[in-house]
Amino acid sequence: MYLSGNDAGASCPGNGLTEDERKQLIKQHNNVRRIIARGNAKNYDGAKLPAGKNMYEMKYSCKLEQAAIDATGAACSASLPDPQKYGQNIQV
Repeated sequence: MYLSGNDAGASCPGNGLTEDERKQLIKQHNNVRRIIARGNAKNYDGAKLPAGKNMYEMKYSCKLEQAAIDATGAACSASLPDPQKYGQNIQV
């Protein structure tokens, strides 16, 4: 995910995502982070994970979005072999 505390508006040029999609991505990431920070997250086998610490609300960064695109190219279109054990973000 291309996140940081830099770009307040997240109105990035091009790159295939709309502003609404970026808002949804950041909202979902922050929801998951909130669950983890409060100690309500479960592992893939159902065991409760310890509460997270220093998990601040994320804000979107257009600069990091572009840096991630430049760094990964088409590599992010590949999926992990066992997606049930690991979370992943890919753009299809």
